[in-house]
Amino acid sequence: MTPQIRLILNEDDIDRVVRSVFKNILVMPPDIIAVDPIRNVFDGGGIGGKNDNDTIMFFLSQRVEELHNCINPETGIILENYTF
Repeated sequence: MTPQIRLILNEDDIDRVVRSVFKNILVMPPDIIAVDPIRNVFDGGGIGGKNDNDTIMFFLSQRVEELHNCINPETGIILENYTF
C-alpha cells in the first residue's frame, strides 16, 4: 500500500485489498505485505486516535492481522509509520 491508494483499512477495504492481491500479484503467496505509511490507511474502529494504545491494538489485531490471515499467515509484514 502506498499513498496513491485511497482506502482505509476497515472491513470493506480489507476485502478489496485481498481481492486485488490475488488478482494482481504474480507470485503467490507474496513474501511481504508492506503498508507505507500507516497513517493513510489507519482505522481505529472509532475507539480513539492513533496515539492511543487500545486503538493501536485494535488496528493491529482487527485490521492488520485480518489482512495478514486472509492473504497468508506466513507472509511477512512491514508497517511504516513515518516516511520523510
